Amino acid sequence: MLFNSFNFLFIFFPIVLFCYYQINHFKNKNYKIIFLIISSLVFYAYWNFIYIFLLILSIVANFILAKIIVNLNYKKLNLYKKMTFVLAIILNVILLCYFKYYNFFIENINTVFSLTFNFKNVILPLAISFFTIQQINFIVEIYYGKNHDFDFLKYILFVSFFPQLIAGPIVTYSHFISQFYNDKKDNFYKNFTIGLIFLSLGLFKKIYIADSFGLFSNILYDQSLITDSLNAIDILIGTFCFTFQIYFDFSAYSDMAIGIAYFFGIKLPDNFNSPFKAENMINFWSKWHITLTQFLNRNIFMFLSFYLQKKFTPHNSYTNQNIILTVFLPIMITFFISGLWHGASWTFVFWAMLHALYLIFNYSIIYLLKKYKINFQLNIWLRRAIVLFMINLAFIYFRAENLQQANFMFVNLFNFKSNLIFDNYLIPILLLIIGLAICWLMPNTKDYALYYSNKN
Repeated sequence: MLFNSFNFLFIFFPIVLFCYYQINHFKNKNYKIIFLIISSLVFYAYWNFIYIFLLILSIVANFILAKIIVNLNYKKLNLYKKMTFVLAIILNVILLCYFKYYNFFIENINTVFSLTFNFKNVILPLAISFFTIQQINFIVEIYYGKNHDFDFLKYILFVSFFPQLIAGPIVTYSHFISQFYNDKKDNFYKNFTIGLIFLSLGLFKKIYIADSFGLFSNILYDQSLITDSLNAIDILIGTFCFTFQIYFDFSAYSDMAIGIAYFFGIKLPDNFNSPFKAENMINFWSKWHITLTQFLNRNIFMFLSFYLQKKFTPHNSYTNQNIILTVFLPIMITFFISGLWHGASWTFVFWAMLHALYLIFNYSIIYLLKKYKINFQLNIWLRRAIVLFMINLAFIYFRAENLQQANFMFVNLFNFKSNLIFDNYLIPILLLIIGLAICWLMPNTKDYALYYSNKN
């Protein structure tokens, strides 16, 4: 059930919202939590009823393991606590790997070792990447002494809350659950106003902007599968259309999720903060898919960096070699994992590794400018344009069906001799100009929502 579907907007969501505020009059807060759990499970079951049992199994297993970790919080039991923590992480990773990567692994094993293992008809459960990573994040927090006061009902809602279940934002338990016990009545109309703005702008971005860009990006990628060559003009127009399509599509879904949650008085974390206004790649990754970036930075990059720093840089004696080991290598590993998390294909890995190289180059330039005391900076608009162009190149791999298709695009990037494929160039060019103007010159959804809610 998509947020922009008729069934959600005009049947499911209004019914759930109306019933929620009727139940909200009861003093016992657990009633509204139970109701939202049931609503969220119905929302999830609408896609595939069978996999609701997988979601529940994952929730129950993680809850039990989290409780065990809490109960082992004594010095004498540290080893068992650590073993339970590792077991919880491994079980989550195995679950994700089986459903998302089983056939990917089999394909690569068959290719490398010339074997003939059979593929399985594994249907990827909806939102498994998000509810798995959110629970891993919870387990990590539990292990390090956070969120000891949690019960089963609250935990189920934390994982299954339907506005953020499918595509995030990724939330933390303490920030999420505490909001259900906030009884400030004066926020009611403000929350509805903010929720309506987020939801409306998200729907507009998805239906009228993202889907419009998708029409032209699909033409390019479909044509690339049946032709021997492409014109560089078509590649630039089509790939930039996809870059804007995925931004407006993904940020629209996040806006809708945040807006829908506001109707229930819940503030979800921001997931996009005008990323195309970024002036370098480091800045870009602080604005793009923020909650996932924070998770990867905190649980993978920082862990690897501190471990390697402790092992290879005694007494904080930094050298070029140590920087490579403690900064650049963790970046490469983190983005490799990020690429696989996005999808079971080498195209996603190549997309992620390009961004890893961008970041390494960015950090290297900053290091060299600082080391040699060079005060040099390009014009802000030129910096934004360069960043957007580099992002667009990487997204070629993200959109491609395979590496061959992506490489075909890159090979033809300087080919201006082939026939043009679009019937009308005015529309996609105008769309790109409008998209660029929106991204560079206009406030983001959060700014609009806060402005109009404070005004009223």
